[in-house]
Amino acid sequence: MHRSERLPRWMVGLVGIVALAGCAKNPTIITYKQKLNFGAYDADPSATPHNTQGGGFALYHIDSMKVPAQGTAYDFKRNKLYYGQTSMNGAALDYYLGNPSWLAKQQTVTPGTTLADLGCVVVQVGNDALQFIDYLLHDSAADNDSVLMSGTMDPNASIPAVNVAYPETLAQHCKP
Repeated sequence: MHRSERLPRWMVGLVGIVALAGCAKNPTIITYKQKLNFGAYDADPSATPHNTQGGGFALYHIDSMKVPAQGTAYDFKRNKLYYGQTSMNGAALDYYLGNPSWLAKQQTVTPGTTLADLGCVVVQVGNDALQFIDYLLHDSAADNDSVLMSGTMDPNASIPAVNVAYPETLAQHCKP
């Protein structure tokens, strides 16, 4: 499917249910909201040489992670979340972002635990997707995870978009 083609909201839910049919019971549930789209990231506009990272990105707030009591421990890593292809993942800008307080941290969530307001991830979505609500996917292959991703955006919402984001732009938009 071309990146600019979007599934209707009801079909996304159906795809999620079908995908879960092959997964283990009691999946980890990750809820998130898309907070900002941006074309490029500039860590320091006054730096010489100047280094801006382009390619189209989206900022997602991780609202919660819940591992059911009957589930298995889940190791959260930003690079497990992606859009389009696994190389366009939540660690795409880590080198340039550094370690700001708003960035979701790697951690293990144990069975029977729900964590809230975990911070944000930045995922490359491509320049042609900047005007869309882009649903996050989860790469379960590496750790054989069973995860259900639940985007809580209003399908009619307008996602703020900027041409270039700076550290303060991302910090400002990374709120529940």
